Amino acid sequence: MNRRNDMDFLAYLLGKDRRDVRNLLRNVILDPELKDTVTVFLRTKVIKEGGDPDDSAALPLVGHLPPGLMRVGPVWNGRREGPIFAIPESTKSNVQHLGLLGATRSGKSYLLVSIVRQYLDAGGTCWLFDVEDEHSVLIPIVADGHKPIALLPRHLRISFFQPPSAAISFKTWLGDICLLLRQQVFLRDGSLNLFSAQMLDLAKRKHDSAGPDQYPSLAETLECFSNLKFGGSKVRSGTWLESLLNRLTMLCDTFEETAHTTGSTMLEQLAERSVIFRLRSVRGISLQFLVDYLMIWLARYQEEQEL
Repeated sequence: MNRRNDMDFLAYLLGKDRRDVRNLLRNVILDPELKDTVTVFLRTKVIKEGGDPDDSAALPLVGHLPPGLMRVGPVWNGRREGPIFAIPESTKSNVQHLGLLGATRSGKSYLLVSIVRQYLDAGGTCWLFDVEDEHSVLIPIVADGHKPIALLPRHLRISFFQPPSAAISFKTWLGDICLLLRQQVFLRDGSLNLFSAQMLDLAKRKHDSAGPDQYPSLAETLECFSNLKFGGSKVRSGTWLESLLNRLTMLCDTFEETAHTTGSTMLEQLAERSVIFRLRSVRGISLQFLVDYLMIWLARYQEEQEL
């Protein structure tokens, strides 16, 4: 980063030209009390613009682009600042398939916040999976009509085994859930058939007792598989069952409130708005399962809505 970029950024924030900014900084050097006041003021302005005031690499990323483009920031060529890189808003896949790669404190979070902020202000809807609690800054800086809501895992009241749509059969959805529980590893050991058979039986009993809109909960699923017997440790499915029980137990402990939910329209309601899933407290298998589950659920739901 060079001083020219800093000056341009401060001028942009303050709505002044470079000469006014230079005079302000000169006065700050001469007056220590003014320095503290100006520092607080500038930090506040940076935050309101969606930036991290402690991330010096992010300062030059604010630029002006023609309408219809989402500002991403400068491309660096290793020696000097390159041209501004932007994404046309008109292509939905440009947003869905965007990856940000870079060294620590190189401005990745700032770029993402900048993109999402413009997308939300333009009326777009998105889900953010925030594993470090760094995207809540979007809530105060996004326009009132498009502010996202932030949810902790304990706020969720969803049934993991409830299909995203009536058009998706319960058995088909079980195939997706089984893959998630196996961490996307396909095993030719009959475990999918075993899982589906037990879950279909559990769902039938649930529907008979509580109605067709109720689905097996995590807690009921854990109890169901805990009661299975295979007649010895050498049975091939025994190893998979042990792994399944461990993962179901872990999910029940992590998502305690959701563990007993048997039917819910919560995800349908969330699909209509922007959400920041605050996942800092979740780790390991539980984190991977929840993020993968939400992404697959939303993809299946959107596919059905577009038909």
